[in-house]
Amino acid sequence: MNILLGELAYRMNIFSFLRSDIRKARFPKVVVIQTINRCNSACSMCPYVYTVAKEKETIMDESLYRKILNEISQYLEFETLFFTFQNEPLLDKRIFDWAKMFKQKLPKKRLELVTNGSLLTPDVAKEIYEYFDMVHVSLNALSPKTHKIVSNTDQYNQIFDNLISISKNPQQQKKTIVRFVRQKANYFERKDFFRFWRKMGFMVFGFDANDRLKDVKNFKEKINVPYSLFDRFKLKINKYLGKILLPTCPMPFLAIYIKANGDVIQCFSDWSNNHILANVKNQSIGDIFNHNEKYVEVRKKLLDDHLDENVICSKCDLYKESVWLSS
Repeated sequence: MNILLGELAYRMNIFSFLRSDIRKARFPKVVVIQTINRCNSACSMCPYVYTVAKEKETIMDESLYRKILNEISQYLEFETLFFTFQNEPLLDKRIFDWAKMFKQKLPKKRLELVTNGSLLTPDVAKEIYEYFDMVHVSLNALSPKTHKIVSNTDQYNQIFDNLISISKNPQQQKKTIVRFVRQKANYFERKDFFRFWRKMGFMVFGFDANDRLKDVKNFKEKINVPYSLFDRFKLKINKYLGKILLPTCPMPFLAIYIKANGDVIQCFSDWSNNHILANVKNQSIGDIFNHNEKYVEVRKKLLDDHLDENVICSKCDLYKESVWLSS
């Protein structure tokens, strides 16, 4: 029961964040950073292998990270820094020092991490959980066979062992969420996945895969879940409820996404590099957030519910189809 209450409390916090008064936002509540543009997985529901993986390997300059910290520390509106953006953050070994730096400068603000879990060994976990308030492990399978289909790696046993080790440490366990992105290869494992990891003492979150603004190749054929009649009915209800609960997508009003080279991307779902707003090396986050012409125009069109083909939001199934309500 405590696990379910924990999940409910976290979901309510997310919903409260999404329901913020977006018209009054003058600085992002959430800042998401990519300190290295590399991942050690090749998940089928992720465009990484044919987008970011083809970019020149880049790591964020420490001077840029310090610039970001200095700015976000000046705004009461800022709440959470996420170490994750189209990458595997634990590939950057500086993450421990950078997390410590964050907590020294902003001890009352939240620090969260999203990882595939393969590098979250007991020694690494000891340092990670000292600084991070929440660690999300994207596992997405209950068996090595299914995990290999989903991730195109042989990492399942290592991730499983890492999670079992975390389950034996109550302080680490309570700050961990195990994720399950439902798709064609794993949908039949969903119930057992939730049951098993909750039994092991973890909060578990699940949601359906989305097509990342059409950037996931062969999404309908290889990724999209073969929905039952009941599932299709539920999707229609979710789509209706989603529009009531969130009249417009709140993310452009509440968050900002920074790549390793300092580029600010309009949305976490955009893997194309075709919608770069500015670069935080040259401008402040506040200036980009409030005055960038492209960003201001996107917000205006969202509020007016006028999403033409020039706005990437018009392609987004995550919001338009209320995939964010799936579980």
